[in-house]
Amino acid sequence: MKKKVLIGALVALFLLPTQVFAYTVNNEFNLGANQGSSQLASPNYIVAHDTANASATGRNEAAFMKRNWANAYTAYIVGDGIVYQVGEPGYVQYGAGSYANANSPVQIELQATPNAALFKQNYKVYIDL
Repeated sequence: MKKKVLIGALVALFLLPTQVFAYTVNNEFNLGANQGSSQLASPNYIVAHDTANASATGRNEAAFMKRNWANAYTAYIVGDGIVYQVGEPGYVQYGAGSYANANSPVQIELQATPNAALFKQNYKVYIDL
């Protein structure tokens, strides 16, 4: 029985996709030392959603969160084919409501866009992240 499970696991390992999509992390909008929550989030969920603003770029969204961190920010925003880091993973972020914020050490936003090619590029980065 153990041999069959081990062989099955090895076969599955070789069938997994091996191509990894490279992405860039932009740290320009990281919160400062006295910004963001200092409370650790419970590791129960990863919140992944879109920005719901089809006219803004990922850069615009990251800049907005940097300016308005006391009200809303997430760890990452994926847009323009780039990962913009704003908050520090592991800590409470203010992007998804009080329950989700307290129970999600990582929140990731995906740039909303009507551009199919940009969406496809962003989505690959989003999934890899």
